[in-house]
Amino acid sequence: MTQKVCKRKIVATIAISALLISSLFIVLQTVFAATTLPGYTAVPDRDTSTVVGVSPTHLGRGQQVIIYIMTYPAPAGPTFYAQDVANELTGGLRNIEIRYIYGYIYSDLMPPIAEDPIQCGLVFELRNLSEIETMDSLKIEKCQVFLSNNMLLGEIKMKLQNEINLEPISTDTVWFYKIHEEHTLFESPCEKEVFLLLNIRDKYNNFIKIRTNKLYYWCLY
Repeated sequence: MTQKVCKRKIVATIAISALLISSLFIVLQTVFAATTLPGYTAVPDRDTSTVVGVSPTHLGRGQQVIIYIMTYPAPAGPTFYAQDVANELTGGLRNIEIRYIYGYIYSDLMPPIAEDPIQCGLVFELRNLSEIETMDSLKIEKCQVFLSNNMLLGEIKMKLQNEINLEPISTDTVWFYKIHEEHTLFESPCEKEVFLLLNIRDKYNNFIKIRTNKLYYWCLY
């Protein structure tokens, strides 16, 4: 009986020692990364759970004990897999500051009237906040048009006028234009105020919603 108790104490002591060593390693790794990797921002502290498993649970003479330790999710970083989240998120986009500047929307109703007479253009100012990465991808994946009373008229598709290639710590102005469709999207709300709600996504699959100011919807007859 005494021998079994001693063996259990040995196993417990080994498990606790291994847990302490692994915790110390994680702390040292975090400190090292935070002080030696420029451009990496530590993610906020978060709750973690640690599971310790020992095999075999009954240790006999000549046997080896294997101790499994798993901590999830990882403690506060920086951690290599979490940098898409941790790197100075601004407005939901990684390292990108985006500001709406100007927009227009109208319908060309001069005969012959096209199936899709809607024309739209939006101007944004982009700022790349990263000190090391070049920003080369940004898209509007959804653009909804609303009346000023928040009534949804429909959706339009937008595309970049030119490809983006924004160097680190630089600013540029970009244009998005409406893509012409081969069918009617919605009835033109001539001489009414509208606004647009956009989903803008970056190459890391982060996205942000932006609402434009009120735009006067005019029609060309």
